[in-house]
Amino acid sequence: MGTKNAKSIKKPKFNVYTIEVCPSCNFKTKRPFESGDYVFQESAECSHCKKAKGRIEMIYAEPIKKPQ
Repeated sequence: MGTKNAKSIKKPKFNVYTIEVCPSCNFKTKRPFESGDYVFQESAECSHCKKAKGRIEMIYAEPIKKPQ
């Protein structure tokens, strides 16, 4: 019986991003995820219209692509 060594199992690596949307002008911003982020959290002032604070709409991960 063959057993797999923990070092031989490859885990996929991901970059995690946060999408913020301004409720006033609908401007979307993609930035790296920061610890403490959660969906519907109020974030910084909109850098586009400066009228409202953005809200986190989505948090997602993209696989890291290997260089070819």
